[in-house]
Amino acid sequence: MQPSIISSRVTGGFAALLVMLVLVFIASVRGAARLAGLDSAVGRARDVLEEIAVTRNSLREVETTRRGYLLTHHGEFGRPRDVAVGAHPDGGTIVAEQIRGLVTELEDTERERLRDHEAEANARTMKVIRGFGTVALIALLLLGTAYYILDRDAAVHAAVLEELRMYSRSAASAKNASHSEAPSRRG
Repeated sequence: MQPSIISSRVTGGFAALLVMLVLVFIASVRGAARLAGLDSAVGRARDVLEEIAVTRNSLREVETTRRGYLLTHHGEFGRPRDVAVGAHPDGGTIVAEQIRGLVTELEDTERERLRDHEAEANARTMKVIRGFGTVALIALLLLGTAYYILDRDAAVHAAVLEELRMYSRSAASAKNASHSEAPSRRG
């Protein structure tokens, strides 16, 4: 093959590998950005779950205070609003159960959302790791190929130079030999 054909094929191969490297890198960067968004969503879901836990504890404290007041009618427990007005003859247990049910429903929904976000974040993490691994592998292949081509070309160049030197020496020897024979023929 002619050097220009080899050169254009090598250049084409490098161009194709470089395009692939850039595409994989862009996909990996986008995946990492999406992963950062998922991380934020997981953090928000955990914050909401913490707030739900605080709300659940506050609800327990209110119920305990209400029961304490209903049992003792001591002011140290406070006087819940519905008891003072007499709006809830059951002591507010129905309302408390409804609130507890809503809090549980909210908590279940948020836990499911958290599980989904965590599963997606784990999957995205693996994709990003594979993407960056692919980028690294392609980069190593490019470097290895470049080294091989340059090393081979250097060896070919060195062999051609050595051949030229040998040819120059033999041509110089032949010229010297022809010059030294020429005077002896005359004489």
